[in-house]
Amino acid sequence: MLHRSAVVIAFALALVSGRPANVLANGGFEKGLDGWLRFDTTKQGKVEIVDDAHEGKKALLLQKKGGNGVVMVRQDLDAPGKELTVSVSYRSKTGGKAHVVVVGYAANSDTLALNSEVAVITGPVKAWTRKESKITLPDTVVKLSIAIRALEDGEFLFDDVVMSVAGAAAGAKASGPLANGGFESGLVGWQVDAPSGRVTFEPNGDARKSGAKGLHVVRDARCELPWDALVASLADLPKGAFTVRAQVRAEHATCGLEVRFVDEHGVLLKAVEVGRSDKSGWTAIEGKATPPRDAVGASVAILVTGKGTIDVDDVEIR
Repeated sequence: MLHRSAVVIAFALALVSGRPANVLANGGFEKGLDGWLRFDTTKQGKVEIVDDAHEGKKALLLQKKGGNGVVMVRQDLDAPGKELTVSVSYRSKTGGKAHVVVVGYAANSDTLALNSEVAVITGPVKAWTRKESKITLPDTVVKLSIAIRALEDGEFLFDDVVMSVAGAAAGAKASGPLANGGFESGLVGWQVDAPSGRVTFEPNGDARKSGAKGLHVVRDARCELPWDALVASLADLPKGAFTVRAQVRAEHATCGLEVRFVDEHGVLLKAVEVGRSDKSGWTAIEGKATPPRDAVGASVAILVTGKGTIDVDDVEIR
């Protein structure tokens, strides 16, 4: 239950604050370095998670202390959209040089097609400072990396790294409070919660029931629990009972559809499974959910168990 409620809390806080959905995993480092790759080519630096945070409880500490090379963390992802906004909070009592950079790659190429600095530290920054950058991706870019690097000796803190997509809802199929239920904008608005570590979620044309894309899921784990999930928050909480519906087909796997309600503190109040299917042909699964009295936010989760594949499309709220 812990892994599930953690994702729900993240979506609930976004709802309450009105902040854009973050397409990065663990941008606040509340789960340590989950989702981030760690590098220290100096062999004598530090990459640590500390309690000195700008938001939440945790932050990233990079320290470079001699040696050739860099101390850094990096996160790789598919290009989530063309117009991005990237922001980060940082400070450094020591100064030195560090930066946050977004780089992009064309298909089947290791050559950079994009190299955009979001924030640069060149001296002491005693108070937490936030920097935001708007980035337009070249049409050729299909893969991105966001890197946080200590380039010269010093100690640097980073927190609350956010990458959001401009106009994500406008380009996505929406029904009521759920945006991009047809995966026409890829995984924009959805967040992966995959404790098995043996599952992929990929929007593509072969998985569609309608429109141009659907969601194709491949799971290579036999364990039933914990299940793997893809979760999307609702923009608005319906006032009364509502129906959640999705089109699903499965091969040697089971797909469940769940609604999760949270209170004003992001605490999970109730999780309702509204339907499930393991049928190989397209099947509509649906069910009703009623918000508890203290609920202020909700999310929809696509749950996957079994070793096999599923396709999902046309997730909607009625």
